[in-house]
Amino acid sequence: MEVGTSRLPALRAGLPQPPPTAHIQTYVRPGLVGAAALQSSPVPGTFTQRADTLPRDDVPETDPQRYVTVNLEKVISLLTHKHTVANTDRHVHILGKLAKHMEPGVSSADIPNFVKLLSICAERIRGGSTQYTDSLCGVIRALGRPWTGPPPAEADSVLHLFEHLVEFLSVASLAEASCATLVALHERLLGGETALIALRDSHVPLQLADALPTLGAAVRPAILEILSDDVQWPTALEEISRSTCGVYLCRTLADPDAHSPAELAAACDVLTAVLDGPSPAAWQTQLNNDDGARLIRDAVRRAAAAAETLAARHRRNDIVGLALVLAAVPPLRDALRRAGLLDTVLRLALWQESGRRHPDTRNMRLSNAPEDFELHKLAMTICIQLVDPESSGGAKVLALLFSQVSPDDSSRWTPAQREELQLMSLALVGAVAASNLAAYREQRGNTRLLSLLESTLTAPLQPPRAANTLYNAAELRNGLLGAHTDFAVAWPQRAAAQYCLRALARVCSAGDASLCADLGDQGALGVLVAYLERPLDDTAELVEVVMRTDALQLVVALCAAVPHNKELFGVAGVAALMPYLRTPPAVTCVPEWQVLLGAAVTCVWTCVAGCALTEPGFLAREGVFVLMDVLAACPSSLHPLVLGALSDLTENPEAVKHLQAWRGPGPAAPLLLALWRAEEQAMAVTQAEHGVLADDATPLAGRTQRRSSLTLPPGGVAASEVFENRRGKLYALVGRAGAAGVTDPADRVTAVAVAHYLRLKRGEAWTEIRLELASEGVAPTEADAALLGQMEAANGALVQHIRSEQSAILQGALQQELAREAETYTALLSSPVPR
Repeated sequence: MEVGTSRLPALRAGLPQPPPTAHIQTYVRPGLVGAAALQSSPVPGTFTQRADTLPRDDVPETDPQRYVTVNLEKVISLLTHKHTVANTDRHVHILGKLAKHMEPGVSSADIPNFVKLLSICAERIRGGSTQYTDSLCGVIRALGRPWTGPPPAEADSVLHLFEHLVEFLSVASLAEASCATLVALHERLLGGETALIALRDSHVPLQLADALPTLGAAVRPAILEILSDDVQWPTALEEISRSTCGVYLCRTLADPDAHSPAELAAACDVLTAVLDGPSPAAWQTQLNNDDGARLIRDAVRRAAAAAETLAARHRRNDIVGLALVLAAVPPLRDALRRAGLLDTVLRLALWQESGRRHPDTRNMRLSNAPEDFELHKLAMTICIQLVDPESSGGAKVLALLFSQVSPDDSSRWTPAQREELQLMSLALVGAVAASNLAAYREQRGNTRLLSLLESTLTAPLQPPRAANTLYNAAELRNGLLGAHTDFAVAWPQRAAAQYCLRALARVCSAGDASLCADLGDQGALGVLVAYLERPLDDTAELVEVVMRTDALQLVVALCAAVPHNKELFGVAGVAALMPYLRTPPAVTCVPEWQVLLGAAVTCVWTCVAGCALTEPGFLAREGVFVLMDVLAACPSSLHPLVLGALSDLTENPEAVKHLQAWRGPGPAAPLLLALWRAEEQAMAVTQAEHGVLADDATPLAGRTQRRSSLTLPPGGVAASEVFENRRGKLYALVGRAGAAGVTDPADRVTAVAVAHYLRLKRGEAWTEIRLELASEGVAPTEADAALLGQMEAANGALVQHIRSEQSAILQGALQQELAREAETYTALLSSPVPR
């Protein structure tokens, strides 16, 4: 519902309406109506209406008594003065006269006095004086008529007026009048009336929501409509979300026979707005039990069974969408499973196949209309949310998804709808199959997905089509393909291939090696290699780049699970992989291209390194040179992948020769040592000037290791850092690359520390042992204390030795620089001075 619109005018038409107001706008001056408060207006001659008077219809226009002043202060005094406070009959008479003279309108300046008057009457009614209700109805109805004049000086008076009207909703004889006034004032609020703007940020929506369960059937629909309009404002939505009427609204939806269609629609709007809003926690807690879950299930079942008209079908879809919002919340998901919501929505999704036999869906009639198509997609999505690996529902959901992966032309859906359902099923099947592998085998998932993948990859590529050639705007808006909806509409063939790739990768990552072996035996790697062999230049569309990334990730998943698949990847796979490693550095700044390069490097690490069949082919194609070129030019985020692949590859002596022979910007060793220094700078390792070791106890510790808690992982932080940090891989590569090209003093100083990396980390481990024992209050034995002292002393001596060696290198470099400077100076002195 758009801001500023409301269904309230239609509801208001059914409520008792006030008589037509006078055609003359008036300004009502505070006054009293009655024997003491109605005074003749001293207007001589021809009488026209003054700004402080109201006309009396029972007096001729030429009579001065036609215009009387209204003094509310005297009315309030009459009700509260000690001599007249008990004169109930007179009070009732005066209130009746006041209501009659308020018919043309109400002055905004009188609202504070009306609030005082309502407060007095409310207190009398709470005390049992029901005589006031009949005459007070007229006053309440009159307050719903237009207000004249500037807004009230007291801003809170309007809020207090609404609070009294909400309170009167619980009084049977005042409920309809209060409801009619609330509806009228709310319509004016939607119209932007200045005097009522403050209601948006008040507690009135919360009070209306809390009062909702106690209201009568005559006023409840209108109040629900007010709440459904209020949820469009953030502050009002926040107030409503604090109320306790969530369960009541669900109970309303679960019993549609006892409520009007407008009431059901408004209840669904409020529930959806709160539960899908920024603060749904309170209502989620109210519904997080078996009773609340059963109410949601019954609401879905009853709405589906009663959806005979177009409006009922829209309301049915809204209720199913509400169930989807709740199913996405993990605590509520378990309660909905226990309530049997999965079986209910499965019957809706499988209505054409088997749902007609169940009593809930026996009389249901579904077609390919947009509303029924939306219902089918909503039911499918709820099934994905609620499917449980330990129940039989997973097999039914997989059967549903695969029936739409290979759609039957005899189904009720149109070709466009079948295509969208196919893409949606492919996008969802991976998540369900990964947790229901047995059912996936029964459905021959590998064969069906691989067959579809091969057909989509080998078919001629169709040009993109406009978004409106298959689906209208409503279908796109209600589509459940997530961020890829526009992509799926424009390129359905590519979308089907991409979803197949991701579904297969999700299954291969589930940890079942037999499924990966089965895919390899069925020729999945051959299909992927043939696809990867297609040329891809730097002008390709990003959609195609993402698909190549998905294909490489599937190859990695297959080879990581089954080593035999590396041989199936073979030399042809290595040849297809090489162009992706040679991605131009200019395009690696684009995120999609960067991810593609990372997937290619991961593929080398997983499918090539250590394989007797593919590794020689990779080296023969100068793969180590290519990886070193990538390392020299790629972003730092890819360094761990490249270093990991190189460290595993260089376990082969032939690869070490390639590493030592590489000449890019320079030899390999200076590049690796520069990366070491960059890593230590990022880790904030404490060092002296020019990279000399500074800390005797933990000379290589970075910021994370120094600040880590004493709850150490197995082996300690120092040991785990060797495996998790890039320096461990750089240590292995520097040792294999040799000292060729290490002539710069900074490189030589760094090389000394790198050469002793493991010994220094071992010394840090002994320091961590001592600190952990001290933190736990454990005193080591005499022999253990001696061993700890011995190891720490040895580590300190090693640090001193490295530091002295580094200082000697720096000192020697300084002496060489001074000697060169002296030679230059001597040469200048000995050279003849030009004349």
